Amino acid sequence: GYENIVKYLIDNGAYINRNNDDDNSLLHIAYTIENINIVKYLISNDVYIKINNNNGDTPL
Repeated sequence: GYENIVKYLIDNGAYINRNNDDDNSLLHIAYTIENINIVKYLISNDVYIKINNNNGDTPL
């Protein structure tokens, strides 16, 4: 599922510290869908945990 896609993208150099068109980061989305495995994987790959969305919210 999503975990394999995220791992594939990161392993192949995808930039994980940017926001999408809705101004949410990948970490915001992983947290919102409550996928703790992706959250842990992103953090272990140095995702920026203090990135804000357009509401000023951080993912965690």
